[in-house]
Amino acid sequence: MEIITISSSKIKISLTYEDLEKYSLSCNDLSYDNTETRRAFWSILDDAKHTSGFDAAKSRVFIQVFSSPAGGCEMFVSRILTEGEDSVVCVKDPLAGICSSVYSFEGLLSLIRACRVLCDLGYSHDSAAFYKDGAYYLLLSCPENTGERDTYHDISYSDVLCEFGTLVRDEMAPYYINEHCTCFCSSPATKKLASLSGGRK
Repeated sequence: MEIITISSSKIKISLTYEDLEKYSLSCNDLSYDNTETRRAFWSILDDAKHTSGFDAAKSRVFIQVFSSPAGGCEMFVSRILTEGEDSVVCVKDPLAGICSSVYSFEGLLSLIRACRVLCDLGYSHDSAAFYKDGAYYLLLSCPENTGERDTYHDISYSDVLCEFGTLVRDEMAPYYINEHCTCFCSSPATKKLASLSGGRK
């Protein structure tokens, strides 16, 4: 377990697959209503207190959990000063159960044109646009178990998007984008950005 102090009220806890087994915690079935999950959380927070001095027992706690393809997870733990009924508020991985693809674009115009084409092809799943260090990113999500292909009338979304940008071939890209980049257009980004284009070119 690795602990990084972000501020006096927030820490980041990185757990390996072995750590999750130690605490009997599963990121795939995470619910604070479950007694075992609550016990695991407080065991982790207690160990974090001894390691970093971060004391979560005296205030409400907000926990964000992001699973890792390697089998572990990252937990962002924040102390909340506002009052509430629950002492712990836990938010599961926003990417869990989602097949996500990330495309990078060198300019905003290329991103807008790509979104216009996606809308023309009928893309209707969640999407969000991000920015960092002069590069633009489009995160496309498709819920698992839908049986849908990444095509529309046998036209591949990926083939079309690669005319405007580049597919980021890194399974950790969606997690990196969510954590380190600035989201400037929330879902449905494709629809919102497409409206800025006068037409497909």
